[in-house]
This record gives sequence, structure tokens and C-alpha cells, in this order.
Amino acid sequence: MADEPIYTAFTFAPVQATIEKSRKLRDLYGASQILSYLSQQVALEADKTAEVISPATISVDKGMPNRILIKGRFGEKQARNALTQAWKLVLNECQTWIERNLREDILSQKYCWDREWANWGNHAWEVFWGEGETIPKALQDLETRKLSRAWTAVIG
Repeated sequence: MADEPIYTAFTFAPVQATIEKSRKLRDLYGASQILSYLSQQVALEADKTAEVISPATISVDKGMPNRILIKGRFGEKQARNALTQAWKLVLNECQTWIERNLREDILSQKYCWDREWANWGNHAWEVFWGEGETIPKALQDLETRKLSRAWTAVIG
């Protein structure tokens, strides 16, 4: 039925593995900031065409969950594009800083990791998305899709 509401649930991975890799408090803080930023960007993109239900406040300063619940349609491709675009902005900042701050002797040895940067930009995150006529059905669809993961291996 066209009048029934539709809900969309979105998340991405590997969030837990990213947090687990933190060896120092500043690593944990940095990872948390990056993950919150990525979630924020997806939520802001979703908010353009639908209503973000959770999180109630979209703010990196307050922290962002990696599970976003939306009233309305927000397609998997839209979610993936928003996440990938935000991630590539983070990577670009990192790459620019590294290239600006490498010693001259290292730069003269043909520093060229273009392929690695591209792979990292395109294959770092896995997107999970689900839809349903109710919130529980959308969340169940999300969990079902997570169980049928489409793993991608990046081979050097």
C-alpha cells in the first residue's frame, strides 16, 4: 500500500574492529571522531529527503551512533555514496598531510601509493541497509542483510 510509511535502517562496518585497534586514549578518541563524522554525513544526507529518527540530534560533538534509523526511503546506493564520499574527504586530508610532511629523501624515492589510497577509499567500509513498513521490520531486514555479508578482499 502506498499510504503505509516506510522505514530505513542503516549501519556500516568494521566499527568494533576500528575501536579495538585503539592502543592509546588519543587513538580511541580519533577513531570515535572519525566514526561519528561518517555517521553524521550519512544522517545529514538522509535528512535531505527523509526524516532521521535516530539519532535525534545529528552532532559529531555529542557523538554519533553508527546505526541510523530513518522514516522514509533512503536507498542503499545513497547511503553507500554518502559514506564513501565522507570517508574519501578524511583520507584526502590524511594523504595531503603525509605528503606535505614527508622528508625530502623519502619523497625523492618516488613516494607513490596512489593505488593503495584508492583501494582504501573504495573498500574500507561495508554498508548494511534494510527497509520495512515498521521500525522493527526495518531493523530485522537490516540484521538479515548483515548476515549475508558481501566480503571484498583487496589484494596487493
